[in-house]
Amino acid sequence: MTSRLEIIQRHLNGSLERRFTVSDSVSAHFCSTETGSGVEAESKRSNVSDERTLPKRRQDVVKWNGWGYKDSGFIVKWNKDLSIYFEGDRYGLGNFPLPHFKDWALKAVGVDFTHKSTPQAEYKAKDVPSPVVQESFLSELRASAIPYSQDPMDRILRSHGQTIKEMFVLHEGQFERIPDIVVWPGCHDEVVELVSMACRHNIVVIPIGGGTCVTGALLCPMEEKRMIVSLDTTQMNKILWIDENNLSVCVEAGIIGQDLERLLSIRGYCTGHEPDSIEFSSLGEIGRASCRERV
Repeated sequence: MTSRLEIIQRHLNGSLERRFTVSDSVSAHFCSTETGSGVEAESKRSNVSDERTLPKRRQDVVKWNGWGYKDSGFIVKWNKDLSIYFEGDRYGLGNFPLPHFKDWALKAVGVDFTHKSTPQAEYKAKDVPSPVVQESFLSELRASAIPYSQDPMDRILRSHGQTIKEMFVLHEGQFERIPDIVVWPGCHDEVVELVSMACRHNIVVIPIGGGTCVTGALLCPMEEKRMIVSLDTTQMNKILWIDENNLSVCVEAGIIGQDLERLLSIRGYCTGHEPDSIEFSSLGEIGRASCRERV
């Protein structure tokens, strides 16, 4: 029988025969010397599968000031009587009336359906704090061919988690300090490269996955004067291998929970837990949440 240490050694040597590689699920995104730089790198990046929950422009898919997809949510209709629906076609209950939900909301939560508080409109570019820019870092970043953005909404969506306080700020106010730039590494080597750049230029790096945290970890310190980089890991979304003998899996850090379940199901596997945030949380957030909820 093959020992556990022998299996691990074969993983490290890249010689394990029974492994689940990227080619089984999504198009390969090669890194380092296999990718190259400049036009060649961007050409190969364009072959990466877009079959993921969160694209780079996540504002095209999810709400900018709340939880969930833009095309889904509860709505209240006033006809002869008050009716509650869940709009959208993503879920089985979409576009159907929820006859018992009103009574539950009244009795259990005490919701006042006559009260309406309209959130502020989506931020415009002029409403977003101007970015701090360090040209030496930006110049080196451009040369690396790692994708990045200074778009105001890209920055806003990576400036917060999902606490009630953070949601209130989005509805009623403004964050005084947000990331100055967003970068999307595609693999481990590019993360190493970015961290090395940040060290050389004295730059702050705040990593983000799905952005579902409720610890305040994504908030930028208001007093921080240095350039702040939001390192978005969601392009690192591949299953590297599955050890079918020991039922263990090696997955890149940015994969979103529902994408991980979908890819594992191709081979008849699942992770064995399903935290509430699995639709949008990345691998690290899933592990933390599942330990809290399932122990």
